[in-house]
Amino acid sequence: MSSSLLKSDLQKLHLHTGRITALDQLRGFALLAIFLVNLNRLGGINKDTMFWTYSSFSLSDRFFEVIYIIFGNSSRPLFAFMFGITMVIMYDHAVQRHINPYLILFRRMLILLLIGTAHYVWIWDGDILFMYAMDGLMLLLFISMSAWPLFLFGLLAVSLSQPAPVPVSVFVDGMDMELWTYFPYLAAKSPWFLKPLIWLHPDFSFEFGNAMQHLSFFLFGMSAYRAKLFHFRHGILTGIIGVSLLIIGIWGKYQIFSPYNFEWLNLSLFWEFSVSIGFVFIFLFLSSSGRLSWMVQPFAWIGRMSLTNYLLQSVVFSSIFVGGSMALLGKISFVPPIPFAALVPIGLFFFALQIGLSKLWLQHFAYGPVEWLWRAGTYWNIPQMRRRRSETADSRPHT
Repeated sequence: MSSSLLKSDLQKLHLHTGRITALDQLRGFALLAIFLVNLNRLGGINKDTMFWTYSSFSLSDRFFEVIYIIFGNSSRPLFAFMFGITMVIMYDHAVQRHINPYLILFRRMLILLLIGTAHYVWIWDGDILFMYAMDGLMLLLFISMSAWPLFLFGLLAVSLSQPAPVPVSVFVDGMDMELWTYFPYLAAKSPWFLKPLIWLHPDFSFEFGNAMQHLSFFLFGMSAYRAKLFHFRHGILTGIIGVSLLIIGIWGKYQIFSPYNFEWLNLSLFWEFSVSIGFVFIFLFLSSSGRLSWMVQPFAWIGRMSLTNYLLQSVVFSSIFVGGSMALLGKISFVPPIPFAALVPIGLFFFALQIGLSKLWLQHFAYGPVEWLWRAGTYWNIPQMRRRRSETADSRPHT
């Protein structure tokens, strides 16, 4: 295939593919959820998550508890779910244009590995990009599969990351059945095929263990897209399912961390992912509802620039609050930690500012600045940055 034909195919792929607005909205909301959970560390507070057993009745404690029980350990699965969907979309579009999808996605994940390492070392040590990139590389083994095999492999990944039910633990003399915990040990042994990544990231063993634990969420996202979850009409039943899953998940997360811990259930991953999927169904309902879609539309603007905005959050807060980052940028911070109850309104105001700036940026440009660089490296060409007058924000391709 000549370079001119390849360039023509890439232009068609990037400029004439319709977006699924609900995906952008969900990605933006997932970014908010991750940001709210990260505020604890970004603000240099580092409150302990075992708050029910000894915390006071201060307003900061109540704020932290509410945010953690709703979004804690559910924000990353939600973003991973959306990440898996993006992988499938890019794969399908590349196949349709007769472009090698594996080469494109491999380059995309390799660039994300490098961004994640730089983010971890120089900006904020709470980075999640490196872990997502490792999962993205592993997803190349599954990405051509249909919905059901992807779902079954997702269940297999869940079984490897969940503790065994208590009755099973008793029979095996209390043996630790969380098989994913052995992967950091594997990484620490430095097998030859892992050495390049170990050299790349200073804390590779921990990140590899996290990647194995989150793999199921990516697979479920890929399976949901293959099952055309985002293509059929979403009626009131979708909203009912979403609210039900959200209530069930929040109840389960509460009972795990409360003093009345029903330990025999041992289903923390189920409760956490139930909240994530509950938000997915709620957003699908709101997005397709003509009268209520305004409630979720602002998330689409920030969702289309999620990587840029994620890095911007780290840069701003790590450079301001003392103890917010152990990376190099944290050394210039100058504001002592403030109460969490005061930090939350500041964080929400900053996120709202990001929404406004993202909307303004997308009126003139096709991609966020970091997204533009990421795309250029992925497709090995120079994407058009400025938006043509005839183009609208809603007509841009999925990134």
